[in-house]
Amino acid sequence: MAKLPLNIQSFSEIRKKGLLYVDKTKYILSLITRYKTAFLSRPRRFGKSLLLDTIGALFDGDRELFRGLYIDSTEYKFPRHPVIRLNMNFRDTSSPDILKASVDSELYKIALKEELPNLDPSKQTILADLINALVKKYKSKWSSLLTSMTRPLAGILTIYSWPRQSGSSSRLLRRSQKL
Repeated sequence: MAKLPLNIQSFSEIRKKGLLYVDKTKYILSLITRYKTAFLSRPRRFGKSLLLDTIGALFDGDRELFRGLYIDSTEYKFPRHPVIRLNMNFRDTSSPDILKASVDSELYKIALKEELPNLDPSKQTILADLINALVKKYKSKWSSLLTSMTRPLAGILTIYSWPRQSGSSSRLLRRSQKL
């Protein structure tokens, strides 16, 4: 019998180590094909982080991680979609400036990892700029996974300037596309 993945919230780590994984890909496939936007709210310790990490791995397009799972037997093509992962658990939220500096730094690290070094972390629009650059780079609809939100998201969203023109990143943030 496979070992339990105690305190492991990484889908790839669970799969690569052969730990017990309850296949939820049938529900994930339904979720990503039926809904434009989804908000997942569950009590603590209910598996939200692992679920989002699984969806993130799916959007990363790594089919090997899904061998033997329900989704592998379907027509799903495993296209690569840009994903922004932010863990908000351990961020200092004592002031908007400190929180913004921390989130901006994380967004800039994502930009560097994605080889998008021209983004300016000091600009108010770094999140919108990152989303636009990822959409352009991958020529794909964008998806975003924000995980481990133990603190209110409203404080984060109010510290960024959102462009208001038609088709802007602010609309993309609020209205994710069907994948």
